[in-house]
Amino acid sequence: MGEMLGLPADRAPRWEDWRSRVHPEDRANATRPPREHTATGFRYRSEYRIVRPDGSVAWLSEQGTGLRGID
Repeated sequence: MGEMLGLPADRAPRWEDWRSRVHPEDRANATRPPREHTATGFRYRSEYRIVRPDGSVAWLSEQGTGLRGID
């Protein structure tokens, strides 16, 4: 993930790193599915853009299943 975000190889990406790279128009939508589906236990799929350090834009797709009862 760090490489996709354009971070140095010697540093693990943090939530703030990822969120800062998500395209401003996609931020609300990109962060909504994991929060909602973790609580409900349903599957989710999300597609959003990231803005790399050089200004180029790339699309990312993620999917998963929320697990209930995990804090």
